[in-house]
Amino acid sequence: PWAVALVELLCFVPAAAFQERLQASQGGKRPERKASLLLYISTALCLALSQSFGKVSLRYLNYATCTIIKSAKLVPTLLLSVLWLRRSVRLAEWVAACLLVASAALMALGASAVDLSFNQLGLVYAIANLALAALQGNLQERILKDHNASISEAMLYTNGLGIPIVLVAMVINQELVPAFWYFFASPHAVALLFARSITFYAGAVAYNKLTKESGTGAATAVGTARKSLTVLLSFWLFPKPFHRNYVFGIVSFLAADALYLHLNARRAAERREAAATPEQSPEPHKYEHVSTIPQEEERVITNG
Repeated sequence: PWAVALVELLCFVPAAAFQERLQASQGGKRPERKASLLLYISTALCLALSQSFGKVSLRYLNYATCTIIKSAKLVPTLLLSVLWLRRSVRLAEWVAACLLVASAALMALGASAVDLSFNQLGLVYAIANLALAALQGNLQERILKDHNASISEAMLYTNGLGIPIVLVAMVINQELVPAFWYFFASPHAVALLFARSITFYAGAVAYNKLTKESGTGAATAVGTARKSLTVLLSFWLFPKPFHRNYVFGIVSFLAADALYLHLNARRAAERREAAATPEQSPEPHKYEHVSTIPQEEERVITNG
């Protein structure tokens, strides 16, 4: 699992560096780093550990159980956003988040025919992945929104600083040498991992852009919705028996979408109303003297 995370980071860093250099060439000078190095180190640590713990948990839990636990990331992400970043989350957004989590969980339950596994060590890894991923999302929002860092800068520093963390973990777990020889003897596996990492990079860029513009809550909600859509798409690609949990999952998904559409329409209306309201200049006090003498005459009177 650490080797897969390392390959992803090794693909992300050159791509982010190229994007950063391209922006620097367009701007005429290299942009200065916006966020602090400590903030990037914390984000990289959460990113590396959450990805690795998520992959390790699959050794002890089946895919359905991991999906259900990961789907719940939206709730602690919103909670951290409110308590730490002091973001405002409306009641309708909380309800929509719970509906999305329920939809993803029901889809996973239906896909596995309620075949769950609850290995204690696996649950520890999955919950650690959940907590670290929620923290990483809020750290990423702080970098992108509060410090106004570019997406390429955030991805370059976060993934670049994550590489030594993963390397240290691989050395401790004695995975570095076996992973090297495996990839050396299996170029096909390297090609598949490279293709996977490229698609993941595109998704990470879109996720960070959404985080920068709308916050980590909206980005995590889109990620949660993706899990339900993946199951629905699998019906077309891989025909399978239909389960009643899919019906409840689809209903929850549609209800969550309706709430999010309502919230977005309401926010758009509030923005239009704020933009249409002209800024009123303060009127002079009723006892304040306002001179009615023209400026040129006033200057003559003063000089005289």
